[in-house]
Amino acid sequence: MRGHQSGRAAVAVTILGLVFVGCAHAPRATGVAAERRVPSADGVEASGASRAVLIGNSLGGAVALGAAARLPGRVLGVVAVDTLQDMTQKVDESWAAARAKAFRDDFPGACHALVDMLFHKGKELDLRAWAEQRMCATPVEIVAGMMEGFAGYDDAAAGRAAAVPIRAINGDLFPTRVDVNRAAGRDFDAVIMTGTGHYPMLERPAEFNAHLVDIVTSLEAGPAGGRKP
Repeated sequence: MRGHQSGRAAVAVTILGLVFVGCAHAPRATGVAAERRVPSADGVEASGASRAVLIGNSLGGAVALGAAARLPGRVLGVVAVDTLQDMTQKVDESWAAARAKAFRDDFPGACHALVDMLFHKGKELDLRAWAEQRMCATPVEIVAGMMEGFAGYDDAAAGRAAAVPIRAINGDLFPTRVDVNRAAGRDFDAVIMTGTGHYPMLERPAEFNAHLVDIVTSLEAGPAGGRKP
C-alpha cells in the first residue's frame, strides 16, 4: 500500500506485463487459465501467512480468485481493483479470436488503442505513457494467446470456487454491477472512485489506500464487520 503504513505485511507478486497479468508463461489459450491460478497462491505459501487478503488489478482479479480457491481457509477475501465489474459476462469465442488477430496483425496499433480505453480522455497523460510503454513491451504471442484464452472464461464460477467475500475498488470508466454480482451468488460490494480509470491505485494513491485499509479491516472483522467495505 504505497505511501501508507497499515501495520500489515504485504507480499507483491509481479508477473510480466501490466494489464497483461497472469499470462507471462502462457502464450496459448489452454495455458492462460492455469497460469492465472499459480503465482498468487505460491506467494502466500512462500510467505507462510496463515491469513491473507488477495488484491488484484485488472486480470489480477481472476488471478486472485483462482489463488483463493487453492488456499481454502486462509483467504479472508479478494479485493478486485478495476475488474470484476460484471462477473456474469463471458467473452464470445469469435470476439476473442478477432482481438487476438488484431494484436497479431498490428500489435503497436492494437496496444495503443487498448491503453486509450483504460484512461479518461485527456487525463493522467504521464501515467498513460508509462502504462503504454510497459504494456506494449509484452511479447505479441503472449498477448494474443491471452486474448484467445478469454473465450468462455467464467468469472462467476471462479468466484464460487473461491468461496470468499469479494470487494472491489473500481474506476468509473465501466459500470460496476453490484446487484448483478450479488445475484450470481457472491458476497460482493464495491467502492467507485469517480474520475479514475483502470489504475485508481496510481491515479489517486492516498484515497485508494484509505479505501483498501477500510476493506481489509472489515474483512479481518468477519461478518460482524458488515458488508459495506
